[in-house]
Amino acid sequence: MLIALFAFLFLGGGSGTSELLADLKDFEKAAKQQIVEPAQREQLLATIKLMRSATKDYSKARSKSAKALAKFTKEHEQNTDAINAILQEAEENTTRFQRLILDQLDVLKATVSKEQWESLMLRSDV
Repeated sequence: MLIALFAFLFLGGGSGTSELLADLKDFEKAAKQQIVEPAQREQLLATIKLMRSATKDYSKARSKSAKALAKFTKEHEQNTDAINAILQEAEENTTRFQRLILDQLDVLKATVSKEQWESLMLRSDV
């Protein structure tokens, strides 16, 4: 049970990926409505698609880690090295995901003007 509690706390209890996917959907809708220049719009949409795909992959990896940790709560003899390996991998996945999302956010911002960005943010409620 202690491992499950630790995993819950370590993994955040919820990844926030559902909210991020909803925000990306709203941002995509706003971009389609507001950005009229085709190349600019396509760059935004391609970046959003990459972010959406990465978010889904990250969510799957988190679920896999949580299931692997849950397995250990059922075992009497707990393998600390295996648990640590799962937690280490989960932490690395989280760090990679966060870096990718932040990098792509920079790409989104660089694709549009400050005024367009502010308008997109207002319209998308992100």
